[in-house]
Amino acid sequence: MTMAIGEIDVEENADKTNTPKIIEYFDATELKGQAGTKTWGWCSAFANWVMKAAGYTGTNSGRAQSWLTWVNTLTEPKYGCITVTLKYGQYHVGFYAGPGAKENSLLGL
Repeated sequence: MTMAIGEIDVEENADKTNTPKIIEYFDATELKGQAGTKTWGWCSAFANWVMKAAGYTGTNSGRAQSWLTWVNTLTEPKYGCITVTLKYGQYHVGFYAGPGAKENSLLGL
């Protein structure tokens, strides 16, 4: 969580293209060198970057759905666990920050 929290202010450019920091996140996946400044969802790239920076192995995928089969399923969320949601027909991955935490306040923007 320390790694994720340290990145909390990262955002896309005003035109929704990727910043150099977001491109760095993509470089922690199989998409290394391919993201450029394209407008892509970057939540899975972020999750993989955090995991790698913290010394863990993620999914190596730029797809949020890839986290659905990663490690174990919990019966209730715990602080810092990987969380996958489905919203408006699209998967999103992030890190659980606790009850009442804003959806985009951390950890999987």
